[in-house]
Amino acid sequence: MKKFNFIPFVLMAFALMVTSCTINDDYPTEASNKPIVKVYFESSETVQIEASAELPAYQLPILLTEPVDGNVLVEYTVNDEPFTNVISSGGLSFNVAIDRSEVAEYVVHIVNITGTTDSQTKMVDTDLDTVLVKIVAPAFVTFYLDWGNSFYDFDIFFVTGEQDLLGDVIALSAVDNWSTGISEEEFEVSLSIPDGIYSVYMQDYWGDAGGQSYTMDVTLPDGSVQSYADTFVSNFWFLRFEKTTNSSTGEVTLSITEF
Repeated sequence: MKKFNFIPFVLMAFALMVTSCTINDDYPTEASNKPIVKVYFESSETVQIEASAELPAYQLPILLTEPVDGNVLVEYTVNDEPFTNVISSGGLSFNVAIDRSEVAEYVVHIVNITGTTDSQTKMVDTDLDTVLVKIVAPAFVTFYLDWGNSFYDFDIFFVTGEQDLLGDVIALSAVDNWSTGISEEEFEVSLSIPDGIYSVYMQDYWGDAGGQSYTMDVTLPDGSVQSYADTFVSNFWFLRFEKTTNSSTGEVTLSITEF
């Protein structure tokens, strides 16, 4: 009677197992080949915004790196309070409204994402990103004018636009256009003003101060001072003031130059 030898069959089965593992390692699955589309904050750093009861809520964007075919449900928290919102098919973002009426801090955290996606080409993922939004007390720029002779009446105006006589007056040094009896004036401009270009106008109210010398100091929020000194000739546009805000970080940049 012949004996049946099992050893060749065992060796063949083992070889097939090794071959199968090798194929899986060398050729990733279809899912792992799909591009990853991220849900993210435009900035993961601290965003600093000035408090203002007049301005609308700050809009913090949550974005997709690229659109997908299908809705994406985003779960997020604001100071641990849960919220949800949907980035519609083909869309790229939605905004989280942050109250800026008073000084406060808000931690916004992307918790999870779900929904239909472009199943053949893309997978949606998230880094579970977090951003801190700080609503801070308004900063000011101070304008100080000194002309050294109380006989004369100087006034200064901070106006919207570039040398626009029809611009809105945001701030002024004069009280009822009457500053006779004093030789210095000062006013502040809050940096909660909208981004844009503004102008500083200097006026000799009585028109009799030709040849009078003056100095003006502009104190910035960081404490640095820009100083100007000259002789008054006639009413004139003095300084160009431009404010820009980085939409990602809230950082404010000021540019102040003489006309």
